[in-house]
Amino acid sequence: MKYILPTFSCLMIWQTVSCYADAKEAMIPTDQVVTLKTTPIYNQADVIKDVTDFVEIPVLFPTIIKGEIGKVYFAYTDLQDNFKSSAPKARYSINIGYTPGCFAHYCTLGYINAELKGQMTSDYTLKHEGEKTTEIEVQKVPVTLANNIKGYYTPGFAAAGYVEPKVQWTYKNVLYTIQWATADQKDLVQMANSAIMAEISQHK
Repeated sequence: MKYILPTFSCLMIWQTVSCYADAKEAMIPTDQVVTLKTTPIYNQADVIKDVTDFVEIPVLFPTIIKGEIGKVYFAYTDLQDNFKSSAPKARYSINIGYTPGCFAHYCTLGYINAELKGQMTSDYTLKHEGEKTTEIEVQKVPVTLANNIKGYYTPGFAAAGYVEPKVQWTYKNVLYTIQWATADQKDLVQMANSAIMAEISQHK
């Protein structure tokens, strides 16, 4: 697919037009119109359809994201990578990047991962004291998500590089993870809640 990055200076939010001279971040609905025909994640619908058609687990995706107002992002998934797993239809990963065709860490805003029967693992930061380096476990913070689902927030921390904050929860025996470069605990909980409620509303 050929991507064309539109230019714009105004953002329509809830039927109110605002113009920004400088980049500002906010929680942005993913179905919001940024320009005449462009949503904040340019190819979101195509990627979600590809994933939904392939996997056999519920595909959850936030309906609101933390991002730069007026910025257009790009979704990416590599379903061929699933075949490295023994259960390729029981997992997915959707990356949201700044630039089409670049999905290295420095091009990535965040990602949404899901894995059937996935297990949360411990995260460790590094503490340096002189020539001695010690691993210290990063504490996960319990959070209550939509539909009374128990989740866990992990703040960002330094390891070999910087590891972005994330929120994780289990739904229908699937472990979901949203990891986002510019988000804090409140933002990630809001994103997770939007994904959960969108899934629940589809099956009412």
